[in-house]
Amino acid sequence: MPEADFIRLESRFSDCDHIRIERYTANFAALLKSADLSINMAGYNTCMNIITSGVNAIVHPFTGNNNDEQTIRAVKLKEAGWLRLSKERISNLGSLRI
Repeated sequence: MPEADFIRLESRFSDCDHIRIERYTANFAALLKSADLSINMAGYNTCMNIITSGVNAIVHPFTGNNNDEQTIRAVKLKEAGWLRLSKERISNLGSLRI
């Protein structure tokens, strides 16, 4: 996510104590276990952490450079009932409803 979009996302939810916006954390697996919902891209490690933790998750697969690896993974995990797929770009802040 471009830095400007990330900053806008942080600003939009800065007064919401129950929402945590993170770009990266070394403590990701522990955070997932305590989360009510996780919104992420659909990389391999992230998806495996979602399955392991059992957290409710929405993923938005990376599709740049004609890459379909994350989309294939996300669709298969959605079909297996492990997660949900986002329908719009998460960086489109007007479409994100919490």
